[in-house]
Amino acid sequence: MLKHAARVGVLLLNSSPARAFRLPAQATSLGSALSAAETAFLKGKVPEARLSAEHLLAHATGLRERSRLFGRDDEPLAADARASFEEMCMQRLRRTPVQYIVGDWDFHELTLRVAPPVLIPRPETEELVELVLAAARGPATAAAEAGASFRILDVGYTHICIYIYIYPFHSVWHCCGPGCDKRLH
Repeated sequence: MLKHAARVGVLLLNSSPARAFRLPAQATSLGSALSAAETAFLKGKVPEARLSAEHLLAHATGLRERSRLFGRDDEPLAADARASFEEMCMQRLRRTPVQYIVGDWDFHELTLRVAPPVLIPRPETEELVELVLAAARGPATAAAEAGASFRILDVGYTHICIYIYIYPFHSVWHCCGPGCDKRLH
């Protein structure tokens, strides 16, 4: 057993990514930097390599949205953006989620700040909000007309972003459960 544990430990030490990620010297444009990062992510088996590289480059350059990179492949990559992008890529190669690296993430029309240990909003969470809004439309309206509140019980530890998104539109709704902070009421 100990012999096996030692082999696993050696394997884990040897499988860690390189200490520093550097773009190749010829990667001087947005397009070439994006391609180099995608290649490194693919080699490192980083999930969603292209998408990750696009999000990181958009934030490193100050464009903030990956869609704003399109059509800018030939634009030069500024030195400060290059340094920031290299650091972000290194974090991604260590499997840090893109959302934690950039520090925020869009959820419906909201941009939420995210950092460990905050749960990252996922597309499935957005779909859940749509389902909750659709299912509760009638009962919530009835509660509002009666001057009462409408309660949401969070039985797991889901995203507080659900409550944050719903509250401005339905202030008679109240969230209960381990994921709901009393300061939000």
